[in-house]
Amino acid sequence: MHVFIAGAGYVGLEVAKLLAEQGIRVTVGQRSLRALPDGILGAPFHLEDEAMVLPTQTTHLVFAAAPDKSEDPVAAYERVYVQGMRNLLAAADRQALQLKRVVFTSSTAVYATLDGAKVDESTPTGSH
Repeated sequence: MHVFIAGAGYVGLEVAKLLAEQGIRVTVGQRSLRALPDGILGAPFHLEDEAMVLPTQTTHLVFAAAPDKSEDPVAAYERVYVQGMRNLLAAADRQALQLKRVVFTSSTAVYATLDGAKVDESTPTGSH
């Protein structure tokens, strides 16, 4: 098993650590390479790259990318969650990867809480 995680933020790194602790091979795609915990490989990665190449042994994908908070939220969400996911799946298809599972994580920014409270299915949505 080889898991490729698109996104090296909080969620992506936590998932990577948990998988690596179980002896699973993990590569994390990062916009800018930085040091990673032992047992986790890093790869330069940009969701905007329509010609991206994934590790050839990838069997599982985890999409854990997040939009850049410094840009227009509508454009950022479109770029990351729609076009980025499209590019990622197109790369897997182009490379004929035999994926067993794809996991998609998204933003909790649609929820009306800003105080760090727990967010679940009953949390109301709203604008900030």
